[in-house]
Amino acid sequence: MKKLILVFIAILIIGQLSYAGDVTAMTNEGDKALLFQFNGLSSLGASSYRSDTRTITYGSYTLTLPTVNGIGMKYYLSNDLALNGALLFGMKSKTTKAAIAGNADETESGMGFGLEAGIQSNMMKSGPFVAFIGAAANIIMYSGTYEWPNSGQPTKTNKIEGSLMEFGVAGLIGFDYFIYDRISLGAEYRLGLKTSSGTVDYTPAGVTTTSFDLPSEMTVGFSTISFTLAAYW
Repeated sequence: MKKLILVFIAILIIGQLSYAGDVTAMTNEGDKALLFQFNGLSSLGASSYRSDTRTITYGSYTLTLPTVNGIGMKYYLSNDLALNGALLFGMKSKTTKAAIAGNADETESGMGFGLEAGIQSNMMKSGPFVAFIGAAANIIMYSGTYEWPNSGQPTKTNKIEGSLMEFGVAGLIGFDYFIYDRISLGAEYRLGLKTSSGTVDYTPAGVTTTSFDLPSEMTVGFSTISFTLAAYW
């Protein structure tokens, strides 16, 4: 099915190449766009603009934090200079009922919230084609709780509470190609730095809570290429 969709999209884009010659790129002051994204051709389809998920591990226990998804927009502050932004949010809640009445349930919950802001400067524009460079920064904050029955006291629960903050900055280079009036497809590479830190609280059933700092992490490198669909007005 995905192969058929890919063939259809390829035919559609190729069929629009001659038409796109009459399309004008929307890069003037006041132009706005709603952004959608998909990563790679193996998962075709428009989705949220940004998506991120993380886990917290304590011993043999893993707390899976909620996936945050974003709503992205672009706004041209002046001709060929645009501000990009995204609001990210995610929430999860799961309860597994105990097999034996009176025993504690297993529960997992969490929330994530983040912001991304970036700037884009168009280097070259030719008909429907626009090449750009830019920079972006984002911050995402997660929190989550996991409770499960204590093996020796099944009516009581052990609990892990974790929080995590992630911060990143990146330089980027890419292009937009207007396949229709007010509709563009684009792609970009990012070279960025990402850091994260957090804490975890562990409370065994009937025992005092113990707090730990999670390992601080830092990564630098190129991200995978991302594809963007933009709808302008």
